[in-house]
Amino acid sequence: MKLSEKFIRLGLILLIALSLYFSYVIWLSPSNRTVHEQTMNQVIATQNYRKASDVFMPLSVSWIDGEDIQQTTSETLISELQPLITSAKIEKLATTTYDSFDEFQEQADIQRGIELDYVGPFSLQEYLTMFDLNSSEKNADGYFTKVQLDFEQKEIRFINVKWYQITKAAMAFDQTDFQEVLEQAKTTWTAMTKENRLQNLQFNLKEPVKMKMYSYISSSQAYTVFRDAFFKDAADVKSNEDSQDVVLYDGSENMTIQQEQQLVDFRGELLPDEDSTDIYSQSFHFISRLGTNLGNVRFFDRSKDTANYRIFVEGFPVFSEDIRGEINLTISEDKSGDGLPVHIQTSLNTIQVPIPSEEEIELANNETIIDQILAAGGNREQIRSMIIGYQWQDIKDTNGVVDLVPTWYIKYDETWYPYKKLVTQLSETEAE
Repeated sequence: MKLSEKFIRLGLILLIALSLYFSYVIWLSPSNRTVHEQTMNQVIATQNYRKASDVFMPLSVSWIDGEDIQQTTSETLISELQPLITSAKIEKLATTTYDSFDEFQEQADIQRGIELDYVGPFSLQEYLTMFDLNSSEKNADGYFTKVQLDFEQKEIRFINVKWYQITKAAMAFDQTDFQEVLEQAKTTWTAMTKENRLQNLQFNLKEPVKMKMYSYISSSQAYTVFRDAFFKDAADVKSNEDSQDVVLYDGSENMTIQQEQQLVDFRGELLPDEDSTDIYSQSFHFISRLGTNLGNVRFFDRSKDTANYRIFVEGFPVFSEDIRGEINLTISEDKSGDGLPVHIQTSLNTIQVPIPSEEEIELANNETIIDQILAAGGNREQIRSMIIGYQWQDIKDTNGVVDLVPTWYIKYDETWYPYKKLVTQLSETEAE
């Protein structure tokens, strides 16, 4: 071998050795690895947090053109409309309270525009803040279940059906921008009607509707998902190994994982924060930290001091006979001065992987369902709301496969029921 070749080979060996050394220093050094892992974990955690605009997205949008009313639950379309609302200039809000339902109903309808609907009441102030609306309002009081954009009057309107209130303001926007998004939307519109509406003024289906049934593989989440989301400092959490269930605790916070029921029960305290003054923003503190681990979790309803969040599939909420598919978050009044007591209940079980299915189920329109409830002895005034949701049904002799079956759900006297169960319960009460 020539001398020059020996020098070249020796040089290559030295370069490879230096390359390996620098790779160790940059990537494999324990101190650098720790910093790198911490940085990556922080990035991943931040990226996994849910946005308020996703969690508190309206449940449906109706496109109103005189007597022609169409509705969809398309999350894509709603997320495209929201930035147009956000960018428009909103003038000073003014609230009018009406003495009678008939007068209120007459004023609550628009002839041309869009209507974004919630099931549970939502805070006007939180809507302005979370969706970053272009408004000078700093302390907007009140709640609503409908947001309307009146194309004719150039107004934004917030409808409170419980207190017969309409809060509205002039709004500068280009109607053609909304028209373009609505006309180009890749969604299935459902024909609706204003006839025979409930007191919550939701539109009714004109005709029966066919909906796709889904099957999903369900799985049990690791309890660390909830530990990391709910505890103030998950790194300091201790566990009790003497209990049949898993018990985690840290100071005033504790969480019990009931293994047999797959139930997560967390109790803690939330320190008052001037930027987090009501149950929506306070509960979002916990929901956002769950990220997407449970699927598409969104705000669904509120009852007094409890906010109810549910998993949504194709724009429709998931219901079950137990607490699977939902998160109930209660924040009580601070009587001790130490913080707001927090109680969270949810399930370890969630749906993960969809299994293709072509099966469809036909659902009757609203009025048909209402007639069945009244025939069973129900009271129309007690029907607070109706919504189509997916019922979580276990499949026998399968390993973690569940069906999601389209079903009408009725909020009757402040409780949600699948309509068949409600009809049966009312019939039995009537027979007694």
